[in-house]
Amino acid sequence: MGIDRWDISFAAVLLTHIILCPYTKVEESFNMQGVHDMMVYNYDVENYDHHEFPGVVKRTFMAALGLAYLTFPLFYSLVSLGFAKLCGLIITRLNLATINFLAYRYLRTSVSKVFGEDAGIALYIITCCQFHLPFYMSRTLPNTYALTICVLIFAFWIQERYKEVGCLLAFGGICFRCDLILLALPIGIWMILYANKAALKQTVFYSVIMAVVSLIITISVDSFFWRTFTWPEFEVLFFNTYENKSHEWGVSPWYWYFTSAIPKMLMGEIMLFAAGIIYQQPKAKIIDPRMTHILFPVLSFVVLYSFLPHKELRFLFPIAPGINIITAIGFIKITKCIYKSDFVNASLLILASLALIATCLGTALALYVSHYNYPGAIAIQDFTKAYTKMKEMDQSMPNPYIHIDVYPAQTGITRFNEYVNNWRYSKKENLTDDDLQEFTHLITDKPNVKGFTILRAIKGFEKIDWRNRKIELADKIYIYKRDDIHFHTKPLVDHKCRETHA
Repeated sequence: MGIDRWDISFAAVLLTHIILCPYTKVEESFNMQGVHDMMVYNYDVENYDHHEFPGVVKRTFMAALGLAYLTFPLFYSLVSLGFAKLCGLIITRLNLATINFLAYRYLRTSVSKVFGEDAGIALYIITCCQFHLPFYMSRTLPNTYALTICVLIFAFWIQERYKEVGCLLAFGGICFRCDLILLALPIGIWMILYANKAALKQTVFYSVIMAVVSLIITISVDSFFWRTFTWPEFEVLFFNTYENKSHEWGVSPWYWYFTSAIPKMLMGEIMLFAAGIIYQQPKAKIIDPRMTHILFPVLSFVVLYSFLPHKELRFLFPIAPGINIITAIGFIKITKCIYKSDFVNASLLILASLALIATCLGTALALYVSHYNYPGAIAIQDFTKAYTKMKEMDQSMPNPYIHIDVYPAQTGITRFNEYVNNWRYSKKENLTDDDLQEFTHLITDKPNVKGFTILRAIKGFEKIDWRNRKIELADKIYIYKRDDIHFHTKPLVDHKCRETHA
């Protein structure tokens, strides 16, 4: 099937999310820094960022390695032509978005084969209206890599291609997200109950082979980059289950995924999801028999994951494709208008339209808020542009030595933002005011620093004022210069805070 207008529309939505929110936050930083270091330092692993900032638990470099290979040719060409290193971040995100686009396009093809072409188009429509999947499909998170794999898993699952499902579960669980075991368990139970023995044996055989191969690859790759023998996903599993330390990042009640996460993911489309589950002739059956083999692993995954105290919406990405398939079927059921009453048919069409409109409005609001969630990236970008212009006017100005505090580093600053090679940057933590005197400039969230003068304040998202129907921004990050540094040209900015519209 060739590229059609629906494919183009879906790709345009992914691109829009990248354009409006191009930077990355702390959760994505490990993989993005890894892509940068592979392209810039190559085999000089000792200079890689993760040796200085290893994180709480080791993560795999396999995805970063693949993205680096895809990104490097264009990145090297553009940097050679004088483009800033930041282009590498954008190219990396575009490559990941392309991979997810191709995977989701195959899911659409599978849904069209099994449930009809209208269902495949509906899958695109309901996904384009949502916020979370299009937003995260280009972001270098382990959850996103799991999403890519699970999009393919559900594409094969609905076609009853169990061998491919087993191999992808083995590969994804061992290399990228150990929590895929929570999806493998209900899928395995379903196969034992309903698949023929020959298919089950073949699936187990190939899955074991894939598991062994994946284990060898991830241990080899990650032991090289970490400079010690390691299997990262086993360490993650050990950390979250045996040591049970994930609760240190907050806990939620067991029902949180059902009452908060899934409604946030679907927004107005929650009614379409319900319609997808319910059988159209309730006197015969309550649950649509076509949905049971999708609903069972989806529901089981959520129930099993609910036992882990720490919860985040992105933990549900492995079953998001299954949720969207059911939602798409619900959309088709409503829009087919099969009831005898014209009033009922018209009412259902209006409800379906309102569901999509409500979801789009929620997505627009979330995207607008997210646009202002990267003040760290804006700060270093603004400083670099302004200071570079000043250096061009006065060559005697010293090269800056910039300290980047924790909060700015968490809100958009990566090594791709370090535009100028002969400028020095530091992210040392827990420094005293005296320690900071070695730096010429600071990018920090502290409103006052002894011995430094504010050059600019960068605003970021503060809160939504629902009563007055507006989004409030506040000063989040400050750019400082050391007091003994004097400008021989026009100052970087005055001491007024940067104005940003709300």
